[in-house]
Amino acid sequence: PQVPGVGEVWVDTQFEGVSGKTKFGTATEIDASNWTIKQKVKGVETNMNNPHNMWTDFTYHYIYQTEWFDKRLTTFDRANGKVYNTQVVGQNPSHAMFNPVNGMLYVALNGEDRVLKLSPGEYPNALGSINVGPHTGPHGHHITDDGKYMITPNALASSVSIVDLATEQVTEIPTGGIIPIAAWSGKNHRAYVANLLGTPPAMLSSLTVIDIDAKKKVKDINIAEDYDPISGEHKGEAYGLGPIQTPVSPDGKYVVSANFLSSTITILDTKTDKVVKSLPCEPGCHGANFGLKKGGGYYAYVASKFANALIVIDMEKLDIVGRILLVDPKDGQITANYGMGGQGVLPLPLADPGMLAPTLKLAGTGKLAPEVDTWLKLVTKERRGSRSLTPK
Repeated sequence: PQVPGVGEVWVDTQFEGVSGKTKFGTATEIDASNWTIKQKVKGVETNMNNPHNMWTDFTYHYIYQTEWFDKRLTTFDRANGKVYNTQVVGQNPSHAMFNPVNGMLYVALNGEDRVLKLSPGEYPNALGSINVGPHTGPHGHHITDDGKYMITPNALASSVSIVDLATEQVTEIPTGGIIPIAAWSGKNHRAYVANLLGTPPAMLSSLTVIDIDAKKKVKDINIAEDYDPISGEHKGEAYGLGPIQTPVSPDGKYVVSANFLSSTITILDTKTDKVVKSLPCEPGCHGANFGLKKGGGYYAYVASKFANALIVIDMEKLDIVGRILLVDPKDGQITANYGMGGQGVLPLPLADPGMLAPTLKLAGTGKLAPEVDTWLKLVTKERRGSRSLTPK
């Protein structure tokens, strides 16, 4: 991209082979100011196993890395990649996210029925767990930007669960979607849930809309409406088969879906709930998230499992403006599947105003690394949002 981003972008390159360990996967850090690779965190000393998704803390000092094919959560240093610890948290930890009000970390256990709650820090301490329903298998959960609710897509139960984080009361809502895999809520507590295999019999590929406050399903959106399954042709923009990560843009205007079966990226307008753009993706299109663009606006970053490039979309143009190679030719430790296995994407600073707010409160206090303070100075007024959060 000709215009730099702000900060850095982390991508889980889950399939990379690494000398010195038997399990696959690395976490790749990209400098968004010049689009170069800064480092690859390999977890050789702990045999890090298929890193899938990650999150951070308020200070951006730590990265919390899930190991999806294992039982472990790894904590490492964002700046130098030092692994602080690896701990057993439960079966198949998939996604991690903090509560933007109190910093508590929530890790979805895809092989169980629970989301684990941990205190943040160098060694996160398990404080308890929330059962989101029998036979659910929660995967890509999301926490509202006011810290009130968590929504889990339950991959094994064709349902979502809404958790009141103050009381930990759970409401499970059947959706009819097949393998709901990822969810994301906007500023108005309206969540979009990606159904990996659609909502039969009417929809081959769908997003389910959930009203979090009312705790009810609103509707299903056919994001493959312009696809003819008989001829295999598509004549319009609505061509998204097999949606996985489906974030809502920080300004609430769009939903971007990474669709693995059609190898497309669909962009949905939240005013109309219609797909307004379909862009080409790579094979195994999977991870998506938003980052800040220097000077204003947002980039959407999309990673793919069976390719070694990160796609960059300018959300003002709704078009692809570049691809970033996830291969570091100078790194002799990588032995196979160079830059492959793109799954979770974590841009820093966090672009969502609610998630960004607690870090902005720390600017200039000496609690942040110098480069983080520099990044925050580049956050324009309109992207800071109106909420003021005080870390507790």
